[in-house]
Amino acid sequence: MAKLRAFSEEEKENARRISTMELLSRRYGFTFKPKGRGFSCREHDSLIISPDQRGWHWNSRGISGGDAISFLQKIENMSYPEALQEIIGNGISYAQAPKTEIKQKEKKPFELPEKFEGQYKRLFAYLCKTRGIDSSIISDLVRTEQLYEDEHHNAVFVGFDIDGKARSAVKRGTADSVKFRGEVEGSDKHYTFSMLRSQSSKLYVFESPIECMSHATMVNKLKGNPFAYYNQNRVSLNGLSDLGLSQILEDNPQFTEIHICLNNDDKAIENHGQIAARRIAEKFTAKGYKCVNHLPPYQQNDWNDSLKVRLASEQSQQVKSIPPPRR
Repeated sequence: MAKLRAFSEEEKENARRISTMELLSRRYGFTFKPKGRGFSCREHDSLIISPDQRGWHWNSRGISGGDAISFLQKIENMSYPEALQEIIGNGISYAQAPKTEIKQKEKKPFELPEKFEGQYKRLFAYLCKTRGIDSSIISDLVRTEQLYEDEHHNAVFVGFDIDGKARSAVKRGTADSVKFRGEVEGSDKHYTFSMLRSQSSKLYVFESPIECMSHATMVNKLKGNPFAYYNQNRVSLNGLSDLGLSQILEDNPQFTEIHICLNNDDKAIENHGQIAARRIAEKFTAKGYKCVNHLPPYQQNDWNDSLKVRLASEQSQQVKSIPPPRR
């Protein structure tokens, strides 16, 4: 990390006064729309910005702050000096944009981020070692161009339409120190990341691509086969909107059962995953689909946490099975 320099009181005050909306737009590609007297994030609808564009509250995470500095501290675990350097060093300035500009903001055409030219070492290290995903699954998705590493070393998960054209993408940071994720601007929410590998009539629905891959890995572990996950079909909502689900059902009429596998943050003020699960079940049951809700196993909040618990248990059993050294 670059050496942190000292900041003047004027610089600190300017950093406190910058628009949190501008920071989130430039750093993560988030977009906003007016909601009440404030603004809500289109990519994360529980993230609310106050009318002065400085204060923020992320309802689903139960955290809030009064300025952009606090956002970097609480979301990316930066220290106060690190957050200052990130803001000041990148030339982010105070900008109070009129509400009319946000309403009329023209959406840019969708373009995939540039690919990293070289071996995807960061991608594989992050997904295999940090997330516990089977390498065979990662390799399969890279081969089908549904997954790649961009020039900033983010993992990029791509959604295609029925004609094989890329229509959306979500990015996930691969650095342990920066918990970055966001949707590529211009993405069409109707075409989300999916893993369609089977002629089965069942479709498993998750919040994110990593949750899809975690479930697939657990199936492989359960069956003892690195390709067992080919017997199921999975789709990521890339959040909690059901637009991607509606589109994939329209494009694949063989699906008659929807297996809802959303997160279960039962300790949160509002369990958004399970609220969405009930909404989806009611909506698609009325359309004639059989809907089944599945909670993440091992009493975890999401499927990747469940996978990590399973892997830790397997490792513990392997250690116990090693005979003691002879004396």
